[in-house]
Amino acid sequence: IDSITVIAGLVALRAHIEVAPPHAVAASGNLTAVGASIGRVAVAIIAGLAGVHAIIAADFAAEEWRTGMRKSITLLPITLFFLAVVAVAFFSNQNIIHAEDDHGDYRFTSTNLNIGSGAVSGVINPSDILFDVDYFSFQALRGVRYTFVLDEITVVDANISIINSISRGNNSSPEQEITVTGGQKTVTWVARTTDTYYVEIAGTINNFDGSFYLGDYTLTGYEDTRFVDRHPDESTGATQISAGNVYQGAVSPWSNQPSLIDTVDGGDDVDFFSFQAQRGVKYTVEIDLGTSEGVEIAIHTGLSGLEKTNDGIGSTLSWISPKNSTYYIAVTGTTRVRDSSGTYAVKLNAETSLLDQHLQTVAGATVVSFGNAHQGSISPADDLDYFSFPAQRGVRYNLDVTLGTVDGVALTITDTSGTSLASNGGVGTNLEWLSPANGTFLAVISASTQVPNVIGTYSLNLSSDNSLQDHHGDFPGIASVLSFGNAHPGAVSPETDRDYFSFLAERGINYSVALELITANGAVISIENSAGDTLSSTNGLGTGLGWTAASTGLFYVVVSFSPQATVGIGSYALTVSANTSLEDRHLDTASTGTPLSFGTVYQGAISPQSDLDFFTFPAQRGVEYMFDLTYGSATAVSLEVNNVGGSADTGARNFGETNIVTWTAPDTATYFVKVSASAKAAEPTGTYSLKVTPDMTLQDRHSDTPTKGTRIGFGNAIAGAISPSSDYDYFQFLAEKDVSYTVDVRPGTVEGVRFSLENAAAGFSTSNFGLEQSLEWKAPEAGWYTLAVSASGRVANPTGTYLITINRQGDTRPETPNVTDPVTDPVEVPLPGITGPIGTALMLESRVSPLGSIVRVPVTFNHGESITSLGFTLNYDPDSLRVLTVERGSRLTEESFTYDVDTLGEVRFGFASTQGTTPGGTAAVIDFQVVGTAGTVSPITLSDALVNHNASGPLMMQLVGADFKVGPRALGDADGDSQVTALDALQVLRMASNLQKVDMALDVNNDGKITIDDARIILNMARPS
Repeated sequence: IDSITVIAGLVALRAHIEVAPPHAVAASGNLTAVGASIGRVAVAIIAGLAGVHAIIAADFAAEEWRTGMRKSITLLPITLFFLAVVAVAFFSNQNIIHAEDDHGDYRFTSTNLNIGSGAVSGVINPSDILFDVDYFSFQALRGVRYTFVLDEITVVDANISIINSISRGNNSSPEQEITVTGGQKTVTWVARTTDTYYVEIAGTINNFDGSFYLGDYTLTGYEDTRFVDRHPDESTGATQISAGNVYQGAVSPWSNQPSLIDTVDGGDDVDFFSFQAQRGVKYTVEIDLGTSEGVEIAIHTGLSGLEKTNDGIGSTLSWISPKNSTYYIAVTGTTRVRDSSGTYAVKLNAETSLLDQHLQTVAGATVVSFGNAHQGSISPADDLDYFSFPAQRGVRYNLDVTLGTVDGVALTITDTSGTSLASNGGVGTNLEWLSPANGTFLAVISASTQVPNVIGTYSLNLSSDNSLQDHHGDFPGIASVLSFGNAHPGAVSPETDRDYFSFLAERGINYSVALELITANGAVISIENSAGDTLSSTNGLGTGLGWTAASTGLFYVVVSFSPQATVGIGSYALTVSANTSLEDRHLDTASTGTPLSFGTVYQGAISPQSDLDFFTFPAQRGVEYMFDLTYGSATAVSLEVNNVGGSADTGARNFGETNIVTWTAPDTATYFVKVSASAKAAEPTGTYSLKVTPDMTLQDRHSDTPTKGTRIGFGNAIAGAISPSSDYDYFQFLAEKDVSYTVDVRPGTVEGVRFSLENAAAGFSTSNFGLEQSLEWKAPEAGWYTLAVSASGRVANPTGTYLITINRQGDTRPETPNVTDPVTDPVEVPLPGITGPIGTALMLESRVSPLGSIVRVPVTFNHGESITSLGFTLNYDPDSLRVLTVERGSRLTEESFTYDVDTLGEVRFGFASTQGTTPGGTAAVIDFQVVGTAGTVSPITLSDALVNHNASGPLMMQLVGADFKVGPRALGDADGDSQVTALDALQVLRMASNLQKVDMALDVNNDGKITIDDARIILNMARPS
């Protein structure tokens, strides 16, 4: 025997014994297989094969040995024992010849086992070395559970095991379960790979006597195809599934042995399913467990990236696809249950309501249809839904979201560059936004950070408020043209909006800008010129603006956002009216002044404040002219009368105060009237009317030159007038020597005159020195005498009319008639009798007062103790009376008292509170100036009374009117009630103290002024009232 061959065989045996797994030992624990393997090594050695053949034979023997091992043993003692047994067997079996083996002893000579076709019989025969080993091959499918039943017929004991395929090495396949029942052994095993595997049947040693168990057996194979691995273990080739369908599967094999991963034995089963996912759709994987107790579900990407897993807890997994792509479901076992192996059914559900229907790019944004609902969903959580819409500057857009399954959304408005313009911050379901410009904008809907459930459906409705559309240009070049008197709708929107309106203004005209606020509650109104300068502005306070054009040209009304308003964005209506009453009708120079006609009323206006209105008229020396100003919207004007180059001595002025100016022309010439703004007026610009009335009774009828004196006849009364005060009236008559003459002057409106007689040739002159009204004298010589009548320096008013008569002594003269001013006795128009009211009333008292005087009209209470507040209107004839002042009465409180005199013929009293509980007292007192024609009677009435009271029952309120007559009043009668009372004296005392406007008609002592003496005299004249 070749020693090398023996050594090689022994080495091979040792090597295979060392690699034999511990679980390869048979359940019986005997070593019969060991003997068989050793016998095969011994045969190989004795056969004297070459070294290579010996190694191959030893490999097969070692394979037999590995198959029979079931327990770990110490290698060195076994090795020594086997060497001894080999020697004994070698020498003791040299000449024995056994029967032919019925099944191959090696895997490559194995008998094919047809699974499920019934039992296959076999015999454990004696063997050259120890005992027989039978191999059966079968085609295994991964995941299928195989069961092999060994029925020991005559053999007392035999071993059964599953061996790997040749390509997988010499090891036993792991995870075999062996059960022994009587003379039957059962092996249950799950194929970890699809390959050819082997069933090994081997004899065993009788532990009592060391003999070998030989005999017959049957082998039956079964398979449970429910566990066949139908689905790939990798995403490549994964089973494609669709939503709504059920797919059967099984977790098999499953050992939870990490050491088996990436080995020839194959890892645990993972079933991959592929599906086409759509962004935003919520997918739910449902596992219906069959025989498996539990599985782990996971979602993977195409690159095996884990998206989500249930970590083996539960049987469902919900997931929202972040994009359109192919994803994979992986189903495998879990350590959270005792045994994951088994069958299951998988179903994929897709919640398409969460399908991302709207792209999250500007270019792919969904175009919005106003007023229509657009369905959408936030899914996944980082989803952005873009909607585009065309916006117009100033229009308010409202994003209204109706929540479906989502708890809340974030609303954002952006421009096309992605700049955020407005957002709701994820709070609420509405967002209002004003478009700052015309263009395309985007509404972006995303997940809200304020709610727990950000995934879900919604409905978007976009509406617009076109009432805020910007209809008017923001610059003068594109301004809207105004039409006076018409309303122009507009809107301040957005805050930077400026609406320009253009109009052609004329110098002096006052333009009223009225803004009717509709949805806005404030705006700034401005007037600008073409250079962009602001000429006038409300600064956001109020809704009206008055402006007077200082020049003729193109101007602009600008309506803009008011920082003072709580709602500065909104609609309005703009109306601009031109007050043509302020039109500059009269030129600014004396040479171009408007010619006046006496007695005609001329309308005029001071506008702008620098305006000058000139009028011209021909004046006659001595004539007194009354310039009567009636104020319209102007509260006062300045009036000046003079001639070109005249001085203060030749003209007259009202200094911006009184409205009536009287002036006596010092010469016969053309004069001008200049009307200008009053520095003392509260409202210097506005309308007025001017009427010039000459008093022709003061016309200078007689020459100022002695040689041109008027020739007078004896006994005839000749009328004349001293006017102006420097006036001289010359008369001539022929006197006879030593005849006595009487010059008799009877004053008319003048209080007294000075006259003198002169004959220069005779050296004669005489005078009354302004004292007496008659003068007797005797002519020293016959001839022409000159009579000069002039102003008296001893009277308060030196100008006025007179009558002069020259009588010659001895003449038989008819009785000199009493010549007076042609004043017709006024027709007595009895004032209406006033019957005292019964109950609560507001009353007026009738008044009489002459032209130019001031009359006070009180409004008094009768039984007014229950009145707590009231308002009313006093009506008068503006042709007879003009309001000067209005005073609060004793019964009304100062803080609540208001009135309005802007409308001619009316004094409107605002609603005012009363004070005190007396039944009488006054509500108001009105001072009128008398401007009517003598003898005119006009009514003064009360109307529009609104009363609050604290009476227990209904309150009947009477309004008692009165009449006013233009005519002379009794001496000392200050208030025109035709009675002289202590109240008249009190008014005069107030005049003397400069507390009331002075009325010279109450100068009862004729000293030319109102003093305390006049008040004392009137008090003495007072009668009980």
